[in-house]
Amino acid sequence: MSRGTGLAFRFFGARPSCGFPSPADEFLEDDLCLDDLIENPVATFLVRVSGASMNPTIWDRDLLVVDRSLEPEDGDVLVAALDGELLVKRLRLHPGGAELAADNPLYLPLPLKDGLEIVCWGVATHAIRPLR
Repeated sequence: MSRGTGLAFRFFGARPSCGFPSPADEFLEDDLCLDDLIENPVATFLVRVSGASMNPTIWDRDLLVVDRSLEPEDGDVLVAALDGELLVKRLRLHPGGAELAADNPLYLPLPLKDGLEIVCWGVATHAIRPLR
């Protein structure tokens, strides 16, 4: 069911193996519309990321689907402005407070302390990755 752009693609129902080949189901399911990735179109935007701090979850040049209507929860990937700098990080809540953490262990978490200005732009719900 299309709700917005009308861009729909044929959806091949078989699940190709990323390991050893297996026989594929030879049927097509209903069309898959890119709008199917979006729960709330009015509150959703796309953003292309840069950098390596969220590897291996999110890679440089990935396109994120971001929903502004979702309330951030522990473990969510957020697009947020921290003291004016736009970031993509994972929200970590703990008894001592909260932090924005990278998935890449080479990057330190950013504790959310008093005095920091943070504005959550939205929760990332999907990552679309270029392969070429």
